[in-house]
Amino acid sequence: MDLYEVLGLHRKASSRLLKSKFNDLAKKHHPDKGGDEAVFQKISHAYSILKDDKKRAYYDDHGAEKPKEDPITSKALGLFYSMVERHVEALDDQIITLMSDALKDQLRRLESERKDLKTKLMFIEEKHISFKKNLMFKGVHCKVNMFENVTNNIISNLKGNIENLDNQEKVLRLVQDYISDFEYDHEPDLVPDINLRDAMSAMKLKYPEMFTGTSST
Repeated sequence: MDLYEVLGLHRKASSRLLKSKFNDLAKKHHPDKGGDEAVFQKISHAYSILKDDKKRAYYDDHGAEKPKEDPITSKALGLFYSMVERHVEALDDQIITLMSDALKDQLRRLESERKDLKTKLMFIEEKHISFKKNLMFKGVHCKVNMFENVTNNIISNLKGNIENLDNQEKVLRLVQDYISDFEYDHEPDLVPDINLRDAMSAMKLKYPEMFTGTSST
């Protein structure tokens, strides 16, 4: 589906012409005016892409819409970068272990939190059923069953929190997959037990000219 063809425009159409054409087509095909819902949706979608300068430029260059970014992948990449920055001063053969251990700790805490939430959810769901079964609602002063509404809201919030934890786990597992692609090709026993900051300090003391830009006499 060519977005320009949907709107009946050529690729060099100005933003003003684009808007004018969309308004005309929207009035003609709007469902409230007896138009076709599917046609109206196509028109609206085409306009939503082409009215945005960045999206339109990408479409013009690639002949397709820019794919939506997977939020799990995006967060996993961000976490991976931040973990590398946090542990970058570690020895090369240690950084993989440090990052892996940190992820395992986060997964353990996440699983504990999720277990607590699921236990609470089960309790509230049982309480909700009990309210519906045993708590008679007269409806004299309240227009709605407040007990059912409150427990429904709690259940909805708990399910949302559990879903967030599930997504966090997906992010952590994906970072673990990224890390598994790397292996340090060195015998750890042959690497001295010092960190990068200590090594740099020692180098500055031994070879100060390398860091001051002056040569020794």
